[in-house]
Formats: sequence, C-alpha cells, structure tokens
Amino acid sequence: DLAWLYAFGKRISEIISLTRDDVSFNDDYIFARFTILKTRPKSGISTVKIKQLDRGHWLAPWLIAHISSVEQGYLFPSRAESGHLTRQGANWILQRYDDNVWCHLFRHSLAVQMAEHGANILELMAWFDWMDEKNAIIYVRTYGQAMEILSKKMGTRPF
Repeated sequence: DLAWLYAFGKRISEIISLTRDDVSFNDDYIFARFTILKTRPKSGISTVKIKQLDRGHWLAPWLIAHISSVEQGYLFPSRAESGHLTRQGANWILQRYDDNVWCHLFRHSLAVQMAEHGANILELMAWFDWMDEKNAIIYVRTYGQAMEILSKKMGTRPF
C-alpha cells in the first residue's frame, strides 16, 4: 500500500519489513515501530524508532484498513526468501504505473511538503531520522517558508 511510503516518509526497506506486531492504532494515533538501518551504516547497527501519525491525517483510513486486514506476519508479504516484499519488487510495482516514479519519491515529496509548511531543520531531522543536518538544510533552504519570506522581501526592495 503506497500510503505507508508517503505518510511516514520512511525508506522502502523500513516500510516493507513492517510486521503486524510493529503497527497499531487507537482513537488518536497510528503507531509504527520502524527499524532504521542507516543511522550508523558503517557499524551495521540498527535503531528502532516509534513514529505516530494523527488519525486525522488524510491517509489514516487507508493505513488503518491495511493494518486491520493483516492478522499476523508482514504487512507486505511475499514469496521472496525474506518473507516480505523486496525493494526491487516494490519498485517494479511502481514502475507499472509510471516509469518516473520510484519509492524514494514519496520520502522526498513528504520532506518538500513539510519544509513548505514551515518544518525546521530539527523537525525534519527527527521525522526522517537523519543523523546529519545536511539533508534537512537542503530542504529548508530550497523549499522552506524562508524562501517565500525572502522572495517577498526582495520584491519590496528596489535593486
């Protein structure tokens, strides 16, 4: 279900490995426990992060329907050796819709939307589990409200 990619902005490997035990919901939130694989890439150490999404989010109905349809095991089961959908399989599914769409596009699109709506560097780092601020700085500088404010200021000053 593509809703997972955009709603949480996680890497495809973090989404496809979700199990039914990793997700839950109550009246207010949807909870997902992700294994973050890239926090310390050289050491191979993974970190577990729990993210919550407000039930008022426009994708919540699809996420809840998906959670409710799985009794146990992986949310994205497959006959692959891993037991879950592979990254290549996920990209193949997307390519059937459009050759220019890749799994990472959903992560990028969410980061752009968050920056455009005023998320700061620390908020982006926390949501996307970035250890380095470089990615967050790029999104804030390129897409953030700061650019809109600067543009308005520049429009009111003669050169």
